[in-house]
Amino acid sequence: MPAPHSATRIALAPLLQRAAGAARSWGSCRPAAAAQTRTMATSATEYDLVTIGAGSGGVRASRFAAQYFNAKVAVVELPFGFVSSGDVGGAGGTCVIRGCVPKKLLVYGAAFNEEFADAKGFGWAETHPPHDWKTLIANKAKEISRLNSVYVNLLRGAGVAYHEGKGSLVDAHTVKVTKPDGSEELLRAKNVLVATGGYATKLPIEGAEHAITSDEALHLEALPDKSVMIVGSGYIAVEFAGIFKGLGADVHLMYRADKPLRGFDEECRGQVAENLVKRGVVCHAGQLPTKIVKNADGNFTVTVRASADGAETTMDVGLVMMATGRRPRTEGLGLEAVGVELNAKGAIKVDELSATGVPGVWAIGDVTDRINLTPVALMEGMAFAKTCFGGTPTRPDYQNVASAVFCQPPLASVGLSEEAAVAQLSGPIDVYVSKFKPMKYTISGRDERTLMKLLVHAESDRVVGVHMVGPDAAEIMQGIAIAVKCGATKAQFDATVGIHPSAAEEFVTMRSAARRLKKSPSVQTFAQYREAESQNCRHSSVTSEGELLEHQTLELRVHPPNVTVDNETYDDRTIITVDSANRPGTLVEVVQCLTELNLNVKRARISSDGGWFVDEFHVTETAGPMQQGRKVTSESKLRVIKAVLNVEYEADGEHDSSQHGPPGGASALRRQASAETFDEVWQHSTVFEMAGADRSGLLADVLQLLTNSGCDVRSAAVWTYSGRVAFVVSVVEGCGAPVRDAGKLLRLKQLLHGMMDAGGNGIVTAQPVKGLIHYERRLHQLMLKEEEKEWLRNKDAILAAAGIAPPGVACSCACHEAPHAHAHGAARGSGGGGANGLAAAQHYGASAAQLHGGLGGLSLAGGGRCGACSCQEERQELHIVRSEPPPAPPAPPPPGHSPSNSLGGDELCGGPGGGGAEARLLLSPKYSRPDVTIQHYSHLNYWLVTIKCKDRNKLFFDTVCTLSDLSYDVYHGAIDSEGPDAVQLYYIRPRFGDFFWDSAKATKLRVMLEAAIQRRFPKGLKVHVRHLPVANGAHLGQNWLADLTAAWREAGLWITRAKVRAYTDHGHTLYVMDAHGQPPDPRKVQSACQAGGGQLQGPVEGLPMGVSPSAIAGMLGGGGGGAGAKGPDGGGGAAAAAAAAAAAGPKPSAAGPPGIVPGSGAKFFYMLQQRVWDGSPSSFASL
Repeated sequence: MPAPHSATRIALAPLLQRAAGAARSWGSCRPAAAAQTRTMATSATEYDLVTIGAGSGGVRASRFAAQYFNAKVAVVELPFGFVSSGDVGGAGGTCVIRGCVPKKLLVYGAAFNEEFADAKGFGWAETHPPHDWKTLIANKAKEISRLNSVYVNLLRGAGVAYHEGKGSLVDAHTVKVTKPDGSEELLRAKNVLVATGGYATKLPIEGAEHAITSDEALHLEALPDKSVMIVGSGYIAVEFAGIFKGLGADVHLMYRADKPLRGFDEECRGQVAENLVKRGVVCHAGQLPTKIVKNADGNFTVTVRASADGAETTMDVGLVMMATGRRPRTEGLGLEAVGVELNAKGAIKVDELSATGVPGVWAIGDVTDRINLTPVALMEGMAFAKTCFGGTPTRPDYQNVASAVFCQPPLASVGLSEEAAVAQLSGPIDVYVSKFKPMKYTISGRDERTLMKLLVHAESDRVVGVHMVGPDAAEIMQGIAIAVKCGATKAQFDATVGIHPSAAEEFVTMRSAARRLKKSPSVQTFAQYREAESQNCRHSSVTSEGELLEHQTLELRVHPPNVTVDNETYDDRTIITVDSANRPGTLVEVVQCLTELNLNVKRARISSDGGWFVDEFHVTETAGPMQQGRKVTSESKLRVIKAVLNVEYEADGEHDSSQHGPPGGASALRRQASAETFDEVWQHSTVFEMAGADRSGLLADVLQLLTNSGCDVRSAAVWTYSGRVAFVVSVVEGCGAPVRDAGKLLRLKQLLHGMMDAGGNGIVTAQPVKGLIHYERRLHQLMLKEEEKEWLRNKDAILAAAGIAPPGVACSCACHEAPHAHAHGAARGSGGGGANGLAAAQHYGASAAQLHGGLGGLSLAGGGRCGACSCQEERQELHIVRSEPPPAPPAPPPPGHSPSNSLGGDELCGGPGGGGAEARLLLSPKYSRPDVTIQHYSHLNYWLVTIKCKDRNKLFFDTVCTLSDLSYDVYHGAIDSEGPDAVQLYYIRPRFGDFFWDSAKATKLRVMLEAAIQRRFPKGLKVHVRHLPVANGAHLGQNWLADLTAAWREAGLWITRAKVRAYTDHGHTLYVMDAHGQPPDPRKVQSACQAGGGQLQGPVEGLPMGVSPSAIAGMLGGGGGGAGAKGPDGGGGAAAAAAAAAAAGPKPSAAGPPGIVPGSGAKFFYMLQQRVWDGSPSSFASL
C-alpha cells in the first residue's frame, strides 16, 4: 500500500486533533466509552477517496483517480455472488455479474438455434442438436467468476485498497465497513463516492414472491417444462424473451403498453414486436398479472387482467419472470443521516458534476437514475475523477448516447427518435428509411427484414438520429455513433464510400427521404388539444411552435370564442360564423365538422391573420332528396355545430358521462350532441388504416382475412386513385370489443401489409378508436401519403417537364448559359428522366406542350425558380406556377358501343333507340381536372393560391386539408360556388421556414391539390346495398360483405369506392369497374350480387334521375342475373324483351314488399345506379 499522500495528512490533521480532543473530554465523563471511541478514531485509515460500490462506474472512477491523479483510494464492495441482495454483490457489479455480460453470453447461446435452421439453405444437413442448459450456465458462471477476479486485480494493480463488506456513511467523511464476519472498520476520506447501482424490482401483487427477476433468470438450474411468462416491456424483458425462446421454451411476453420498448423509436418498436411474433413469442399487449399461485406440481397459475376493460383470465405456466423495472440501491447506506437528498424513486440527487448537496459526497451510475447504461456510468466515473482530482470540472455529456437492445435480431440507435426529433427541433425533419431482407436470408429463407433509419435536420443537414433493427446492429451503430457525435451531415454520409456487400453500406446510400416531418400543432388534432386545454386550470394556449404559453390566452378569457348560426337572412342556406382567437388547426376543425355533417360550403370568407380567426360559411344540406341544396333545419346538426365548434373552458366534472349522461362540462355536451347525429359515436373498435398499390379483388382479400380471423367488420371506407388505394376498416371481435390480442394484431398487420404492397411500401396501421372515426380525414391523409411517395419518385421528371431545375442540379438559367440554352433545357430535363420520368410527368398532368416544348405554363418565363440559385426570382416581381388548361371532353362513343366499356350510349339516355340523343357518360373527364395557380409577388409576404373547377360536395374540405397537411397556414381566403363553377382563393404561408418563393415546392403543392380534387370523383357503376331485417335488431355482421366482395372478385369486378357501415340503417354504397378499368356490364354486376346473396330492388325505386324505366330494364336484361341467352345482336333481343316486360308493368309479387324481386335466402337488397355528372352539385352525391 503506498504511503499516505502529504496533502491528505495535512488536511486531515486538524480534524483528527479535534476528534482526539472530543475523545478526551468524553473520557472524563465516561471512561469506557472514551477508550472505545479513542480506539476507533485512531484505527481509522485515511484516504483521498472511498468508493462504495465496485461496479462499472465505481471501478472506473477509483482506478482513474489512483492511477492518473495519484490519489489514495479505497473501494468497498459486497462479497461476490451470482444473485444480488443486500449482502451479496461482487466486483464488476450488475453489468459483469448479473447483467450485460452474462446476458450477452446467453444471447449467443440462443442464436445457434437460428444458425442451425438457416444452415439448411446453404447446403448443410438439417440438424437441431439437443441443448444442455446446465452446461451453458456452468460455463457462464466460470467466465463471470474469472471476470470478477479480473476487476479486483485491476483495482489492486492501480494501487486501490479493496475492502470486502458492506459500506455505509457515518458522516460525510467516514465510511463504516461491515465485514462478512461481522467485524467493523472505519475509513476516513476527504471524498466519498456512492456507486452502488440498482436492483431488480417486482410488481406488488399477490404471489410476487413466486416470480423471479433477471438475477435468478441468469442462474436457473433448468429451463421449465411448461411455458415461461415474462412480465415487462423494457429491454430486459425483450432480451430474455429471445433467449428463452431461442433455447427451446414457449414464451409469453406480457406488458401494459401497446408495444414493447417504450422510449425507443416508434417504427423500431413496431419492427421488434413484429420480429418477436415471427419467432414464436406470444405477445400480450395491454395485460398484466394480478395474482400468482404456486401449484402442487411446482407450476404456477397466473391471473391476468386486461387494462382496457378489466377482464380477467388465467394462465398455467412453468416460470414467471418479472422485468418490470429497477430501483436505485440506496437503502442502508446512511445517506439520510448525513443529509444526502433522494428523489421520489429513491435515487440520489446530484448536480451536473455528480455532486450531492453534502460537500465531499458524490454519486454516479444507476444510483442517480440518469441514463442507466454501463458506458454512461463509465463516462460519469471519468468525469468525476477529472473534476475531483484533476482540477478540471467535467460535466458528463448525455447527448447522442448510443444504445442497443440485444433482442434477436438486435436494435441499436444513437441520437433522437423520430418522435423526439419532431418535438425537440425546429424546422423540418427528413426521414430516410430502408427496409430490406438481409443477404443471408435470401438463401436461408428466413422471413425477417432489416430496418434502417436516418433522421436529418433539413435546415442544417445534420444527422440527428440513426436507428437500426437487424443483424449486427450494435456493431454497426458504434461506428455510426462517432460520426453523429462529431456532427456529421447527410452530405458527408452521402460522400462516404460504402463497404460492399454489407448491410452497413445502406446508411451511406440512402438518397430519397421517405417523408418530411415538422413540429406542427396538427400533430395533435385540434379536438385533442382543446380537450387537454379544458383540463388545464391555467387555460394555456400554444404558440405557432406548439409550445404552451399562459399569457396568450388573455384574449380567449376576455373574449370567449363564439359560434353563431343564422337561418333567417337567406331562404336557401345557413350562415355559420366562427369568431375566435386563432389557434392551430381551427380552420381544419371547422371544415371537418361541416363535412361530417354532410353540409356543402357554397361561399366562405376566411380571415385568421393577427392572431384572430373570423370565418363565415354559407352552407347547404347535401344528403336526402328533400333537403339537398337547402338550409340546415335539423336541430341535432345545429346543436353539434354549436357544441363542437365552441370552446368551453369549464372543466368536466368527475362523473363519467358515458354512464351518467352529460349534466355538465364541454366534453359531455359535445358527446351528447354528437350522439344524436352520428351513429358511431359510442362505437369502440379497432381501426385498420391501409394504403398501397391498388389491384382487382383487394378489398375482398382484406375482408376475407379479417372475417376468417374472427373479426366483425363494423365499417369500411375505400378510395382509389391513379393506381393507389386507401382503406379505413373498423372491426370488433365476436364479443363486440376491439381486438385485444397484440399478437393477433401484429399477425394481421403483417398479412395486410403483404396484401397492400408486395414491394414493402404499403401503409398498414391499427389502433383502438372509441367514437367517431373521421373517415374523410383519414382517407385523405392516407391518399396524400401515397401521392407524396409518387412525388418523391418522380419529382425530377415533373420539374424538368416544367422547366425547373431540381434542387442540387446545376443552374441552367440565362444568367449562367448562352442565350440559346433555354431552347434545349427542357429537352435535356425530360430526356434525363427516361420513359419513367415522362410517364410520371404525364401522371401528374404535364401536357404534351410542357414535355416537348419545355416552357409551358410552368416555365421559368412564368417565374419558376431556377432551383440551384435564386437569380431569376430575385429579378422578378411575379412568380407563378399553374396547371395546364383541362383537356377537351372525349367524343361520344360510337353507336353499338359495348356497356362493358362505358355506361353511355342511346339506351341509357331517354329510352330505347335514343335516336341521336346526347350520350351521358358515367363520368365526364372534363370535370375532373382543376385549374390551380400559385403566385407570389415580391412585395407580398404570402403565396396566392387560386383554384377553379366545377363545384361539388366536399371541395372545400379537400383543399383545406391538403394545405394543412402539407404544412401551409391559410391567413385569408374566399370561396364562391353559387353556380356550376367554384372558385377558391387562399393567401398562404409555409408553416415552417420563410415565405420566399420556391417554385419546386409550389409545383409540389400544385400537384397535390390537383390530385386531392380529382380523386374525390368516384368512377364506376354505383351499387347501393341495404340489409334485410335481422331478428332482435342485431346488425347483419360481416359475412354478407365478405361474400359480396368475393363474388365480385370472381366476376372480375374492381371496387373503386366504398362506404359501409354495418350498424346503421342508411345502407352501404359501393362503386365497381371491370378489370380493364371500364364501366362494367350491369348484367355481370347483377349476377355477381346474386351470387353473393343479394336480392335486386325494383327499378322504380332505384331509378336515378333522368334515366327511364325501360332503359334500366334493358340494362338489367330482365333481372335474370345475366343468365339469359344472348342474341346475335349482342344482347339487344334480351334488352328489348325486358323493355317490353317493363312497359307492361311489374308483375305482382307473391312475397315481400312491392318493387322487390323475389328470391330465397337473400342477405341484402341492392340497387344499381349509373353515375351521371352534368356539372351541378345536385347530380353528384359524393361519398
